[in-house]
Amino acid sequence: MPLVPPRRDLVLLPLMPPALDALHDLTDAPWLALDTETTGLGPYDEIIEIALVNSQGRVALHSLVAPSRPITAKSTALHGLDAEAVTGAPTWRQLYPRIAPLLRSTPIVAWNAAFDLRLLRQSCARYHLPFTAPRILCLRAAYRERHSLTTATLQAASLALGLPVRPTHRALPDAQVAQLAARVLMGLPFER
Repeated sequence: MPLVPPRRDLVLLPLMPPALDALHDLTDAPWLALDTETTGLGPYDEIIEIALVNSQGRVALHSLVAPSRPITAKSTALHGLDAEAVTGAPTWRQLYPRIAPLLRSTPIVAWNAAFDLRLLRQSCARYHLPFTAPRILCLRAAYRERHSLTTATLQAASLALGLPVRPTHRALPDAQVAQLAARVLMGLPFER
């Protein structure tokens, strides 16, 4: 039998624990729910609003952020934030020293973790700030695993899970929804 050369076009990825298992590992630990709003969706866009809510539902941080680039009309139509709304807000350079210790010290849960992580990285790069990726878990992936879905929105999940808060495409209410969704997915109680 002839030997078959190894395929060089295949890449083996390390096995990651399923999202739901990783989320359950946080049940007895402190964690923060994160949400961001941005100038747009592209590779040079930035965070213009950020919220972190702790595992008990208290706001750890919430701020608008003055960007260095314009907010796209499409983004404004989604979240309602425009140049006037962020006038007088701190820049990412000014705000990041308050955010970085929270990201470094506490596991983060986010509905769309890949998006929020990318925008954290992009915002830091824009200002030449050092960025260390936090331990971040994707709630959307955990929710999809639990319900055997191929896709899910935060809006649909908040309805299906019976959460008392609905996402609005603003960082604070969406971080609050993420915090409640994480508690439900972990099997923890929450007040309605």
